Amino acid sequence: MPINRRDWLRSALALAGAPIEWSSFPVAHAAPSEPDRIDAIVIGSGLGGLSCAAAFARQGFKVLVLEQHNKPGGYATTFERPGGFVFDVSLHSTTVGERNGIRNLISGFPEIEDVEFVPHPILYRAIFPGFEICAGQRDLATYIRTLGDRFPEEREGIQALFDDMAALGREVNRFSAMGGKIDMSRMGTDFPHVMACYGRTWGAMMDKHLKDPQLKAIVS
Repeated sequence: MPINRRDWLRSALALAGAPIEWSSFPVAHAAPSEPDRIDAIVIGSGLGGLSCAAAFARQGFKVLVLEQHNKPGGYATTFERPGGFVFDVSLHSTTVGERNGIRNLISGFPEIEDVEFVPHPILYRAIFPGFEICAGQRDLATYIRTLGDRFPEEREGIQALFDDMAALGREVNRFSAMGGKIDMSRMGTDFPHVMACYGRTWGAMMDKHLKDPQLKAIVS
């Protein structure tokens, strides 16, 4: 069953913001008669391209993915610099749901079970001349304490900065959960940290609490 781009986008937009009901999407009812026939060509095997190709394939369409790099993954890949330092292109961790006690459930793609998600004890490692610091995974209190030990004169500012960030995160999550049903006349009261940070750069937010350039580099 052929499908044009407009129909596919209409189906996708109808489901935007809602749990994915794959039965609402078009399905390939029969295998192509020509073995070399391709139903869809995806240019680029980044996270979006792979997700799109997986969505087509799960509906029975034959997909060809083209990638100019020598490995797929886009922002989920790594590269190495001289000295043996390995860097993430962008994505260094993600969250997934649990299935039978194992964290491998990818939202919207329950049939994908052969991707292994490896937990890492260190969120990131910052290396400076003569000094390095590690941020533990899901251990904010220890990280704040470590920063305070390294920069004792800035303990109060460090705590204040992370308090601001935590409050901002809570408000952003609450804002998102409201689904656009916001009383704009109460923005300053209901979302004070969002309003305080509106239009400000990360540098300005740090300057409010921190002074040491190295400390600013670490928390950034």
